[in-house]
Amino acid sequence: MERAGVLNIESVGSANVEPHQRVSFLRRQLQPQESVKRTVFDVTFGIALPILCFIFDPIVFRSFFGGEPFLGKLQFLAYTIALIEISTLALWLSAGKLLREHALAIGGFLYAGALVSFLIGVVLFPLSLLGIMFFGIGLFGFIPFLTALVFWRNGRRAVNLHQEGASRRRKLAAFALGLTFVLGFPLAMHLRLRSLAHESLQKILTGDGPEGEAATEQLKLLDSIIYTDTDEIIRAYYNERAPVRRERLARAYMRITGRSIDAQRSFMFD
Repeated sequence: MERAGVLNIESVGSANVEPHQRVSFLRRQLQPQESVKRTVFDVTFGIALPILCFIFDPIVFRSFFGGEPFLGKLQFLAYTIALIEISTLALWLSAGKLLREHALAIGGFLYAGALVSFLIGVVLFPLSLLGIMFFGIGLFGFIPFLTALVFWRNGRRAVNLHQEGASRRRKLAAFALGLTFVLGFPLAMHLRLRSLAHESLQKILTGDGPEGEAATEQLKLLDSIIYTDTDEIIRAYYNERAPVRRERLARAYMRITGRSIDAQRSFMFD
């Protein structure tokens, strides 16, 4: 009888717990309790998979098939923000409560990462749907949505960690500082580098002698860290009639890209 009573109590307890075990995925992510499973989820979708997506990216920020990548012009901006965000998340997950004094700024950093990841997911959504038909590769295009969830939830945790002991104005200032830095600093660098790349490209297309050589060296350096439309050199070469200028354009293209301009010209126009 005693054993039956115990079994009966356990069965009643499990019946009461069962509804709580059926909490939706999104609501589980919002619960304050941390767990090993949640940490693994955060590391997987907030750090590991985003890095792998950048490394094996075939068409979004880099192109393995020739032609311009889908978001090639935003390559440096995306990489810089990703570096800041992944580093911040890794620091937050490893140090956590030790960063209480800086938790509000970290929250701003992570909220910015959530926003950027979500926007990338939205932009890639049509391409992702199309890519599902090709060996399911388009499924990787949905990772930014899960990455956004990881950053948003951890940003929320960081902000809530320092709820007490700080004025509302201080909270907003720290949050705005984090948000502005993550978005503003990479954007300023991105725009400056793109401006320099454009200036160098124009000097290559119109300049001669030392000016053209210096511009070629500068664009070679810039092309390694930011996407540049070197196809403009091919188009100029295709339209140029003066043999000397054609040769100069061909040398500049080879110096910058390491590829023959005639081979690329055939690929573009044939």
